[in-house]
Amino acid sequence: MDVPLGQREAATALGLGRWLALRKVIVPQAFALMLPAITSFVVLQLKNTTLLYLVGYADIMYEARLGKDATSAPGVMYLMAAVLYLVMSLVIGRLGDRAERRAAAYR
Repeated sequence: MDVPLGQREAATALGLGRWLALRKVIVPQAFALMLPAITSFVVLQLKNTTLLYLVGYADIMYEARLGKDATSAPGVMYLMAAVLYLVMSLVIGRLGDRAERRAAAYR
């Protein structure tokens, strides 16, 4: 999907210059179209890098492994790490949904 050619023509018909048309018409619509892919990419990067940005960039699975070694309940630590991943993914997904709803006005 891309921004329809008619949008560019309409901006020209309104007398908008090239840069103003880009800034006011083309880019907002293009961003609204890209937002679902961007949200998915952010969630995938969260899962692939296993970084927790809220706790000093510590690797979640590394911390779970340390907790497993320190306690006699290794399953609990890995379960906590899984729940943490789930919560972070859901929060990012919700934020993406909210941003998509706000950007829908530009479609």
